[in-house]
Amino acid sequence: MNTKFLHLLIFGIFSVIPISKANAQSPTQLPVESYRIDDVREFNSQLISELSGADVDTWQAKPLFLAMKYLNGASFGRFGQITRKIPQENTSEYPDTMIVTVIQDGYKNDSVRGEWVQLTFKRNREGIWLIQESKRAFLCWRGENTKAFQQEFCP
Repeated sequence: MNTKFLHLLIFGIFSVIPISKANAQSPTQLPVESYRIDDVREFNSQLISELSGADVDTWQAKPLFLAMKYLNGASFGRFGQITRKIPQENTSEYPDTMIVTVIQDGYKNDSVRGEWVQLTFKRNREGIWLIQESKRAFLCWRGENTKAFQQEFCP
């Protein structure tokens, strides 16, 4: 079989962007108008019980991995962007605060197009990264607001 044809076939099968919506603006360029704060206490409790006494410097204990764990793999759509930022006031070589932002797009849903989640991680005394704050906003396919992320659920 021709490899070029095979690549096109595979791309066509696994593409998550519906053709009718392919011209929609990239979610990484859209503002966040409002967001909700999620309760992270249960997730943090699980982390503490899983990581207490473990090597907290392994990759499984780092904020990017923990963000994906918190978001259950974040596989509802395609990733628009995943960023990691160390706040400016955190100037040490071994930072204790980190912000991870995950933007997803292309949900296979008739109302919700995507989601924006910003997680602020902070190390506790034992060196375990815990979520200090979780902000979440939704991007809608339809309704009055389709040009910005918002805290309200989509119609």
